[in-house]
Amino acid sequence: MYLEYFDLKRHPFRITPDPTLFCSGGGRGEILEALIYAITTGEGIVKVVGEVGSGKTMLCRILEERLPESIEIVYLANPNLSPHDIVYAIAFELKLPVTVATERLVVMQQLQAYLLGQHGANRSVVVFIEEAQGMPVETLEEIRLLSNLETHRHKLLQIVLFGQPELEKNLRNRTIRQLKERITHSFHLDPLTTAEVSEYIRFRLQAAGCGKSGVFSSRAERLIARASRGLIRRINILADKAMLAAYANPGVGGAANSARAMVRSRHVRAAIRDSEFGLPFSRPAWLMGMGTSFLVCILVAVFGWNRFNAIAVLPAFLSGNPVSLNGPIVGARVETTQAKTNGNSSEMLIKERSVPEKPTAIEEQQSKSLVAIVDAPTTPETHTTPPLSPVSKPSPPPTTPPSQKDLMQMTGSVEKTTTGPAQRVAVKSDIHLLDLRRNATTKWLQEEHPAEYTIQLLAVDVGNEVDIERFFRQISPTSLLDKVYVCPIRREEHDVWVVVYNEFQGASSARRAIDGLPLELRRFQPFVRHLDEILRGSHSNGAQK
Repeated sequence: MYLEYFDLKRHPFRITPDPTLFCSGGGRGEILEALIYAITTGEGIVKVVGEVGSGKTMLCRILEERLPESIEIVYLANPNLSPHDIVYAIAFELKLPVTVATERLVVMQQLQAYLLGQHGANRSVVVFIEEAQGMPVETLEEIRLLSNLETHRHKLLQIVLFGQPELEKNLRNRTIRQLKERITHSFHLDPLTTAEVSEYIRFRLQAAGCGKSGVFSSRAERLIARASRGLIRRINILADKAMLAAYANPGVGGAANSARAMVRSRHVRAAIRDSEFGLPFSRPAWLMGMGTSFLVCILVAVFGWNRFNAIAVLPAFLSGNPVSLNGPIVGARVETTQAKTNGNSSEMLIKERSVPEKPTAIEEQQSKSLVAIVDAPTTPETHTTPPLSPVSKPSPPPTTPPSQKDLMQMTGSVEKTTTGPAQRVAVKSDIHLLDLRRNATTKWLQEEHPAEYTIQLLAVDVGNEVDIERFFRQISPTSLLDKVYVCPIRREEHDVWVVVYNEFQGASSARRAIDGLPLELRRFQPFVRHLDEILRGSHSNGAQK
């Protein structure tokens, strides 16, 4: 349809796996070479895990072409087989003289005899199982039994499992833990990065015979990378639809002989709208602007309504008593004492005062204005007035309410809590972030962990918990604290607290996560650690300190 327009010899972005269009970017080439090595050396069971559309089938197809002719391949596309049927399925693929009526014991004998004959002729057999996450647990156990077919030195049957991340969860089943121990190599197909997506698009165009350069604009490539989340199947779908949109509506500067990019971001957006998946977390800009304006209007209205009530409401709020906006505050009174801290500033300290249950006339007048008594400073040092007895009379309140600046000084000083003989009211209390994260770590250590790596942020000797508390307070405004854990580990004759962040399937994804951490965390020089080291160290040390 658009082949001539883009100077192509064939379609570059078909979703069917074409080995001639295999791109080795994103670590696919290295994984392919490692699979060839594992199979040719007879390493038993191998596992390849990747998200839907990450290129597992393409890797399986190219692997079939790259393996030596001395290796016979059995391909099972339907994993939903019973333990009884999988032996027959392998025998049928190898064209053994068996039928469904043949006894299973006879099928196993013929299969073993065939494998021994192939081994004697310096040949081997490998079974590729796609969509292995859908295989029943009992069938997976039968796979392990088939891997027991071996000589004294070599495996007679090798097995490669291709599956989605759910396969990892299935393999954690304790009933088939022996199978997990037999897996000698595990590979994970990570999504492509933005740079790798651009490399992939250009490679496919070149492999399809495109003689033009810069078919996709840089912005269009970045948009495809964002919408596809780095999954190859989605990249193919979006790129193909974007090229079709550019062919149908080239627009200004989009002619075939133009030096500008032919596929631009507006074509990609049209492809995204026509797909089942869209941009992650995308919202129209005008909707976000309206929401922000509405929030500002609400804040302004609330501030204007409460600015004249703030003087009466604030002391009662700090003392923990009921607040009434329509009348005087009953049951509490707050006394303020002004102390000189330096030559240019002063600090207002607030503490609770006991009052009679029934206020006097002077006290009612006082509660309507400031509900506080302002005394002049008597000494340079901070001091408080002794509690009033029930029969004592307070001094008359000031005739004019304090200014907004004085009120801000009073509220600001409340948050600055210090130790002293007088018990002062503090709005911000110590929330003990270290204790909260230790409790969260205890639950985290009791869970099963399919991931293999984590990120170490900090290591502090036991006894210096104040440093960890300070560190947690620095990162508490961010959303990272919920995934930060603190583990006690024994290291060289002394105990240390190791602070780690999150868990990851592969080391590459953990390294990318480090690059995305805020600057205040990256300045601690975080690094990737194997999760088993943390878990073993924590469990051996008790993890309940």
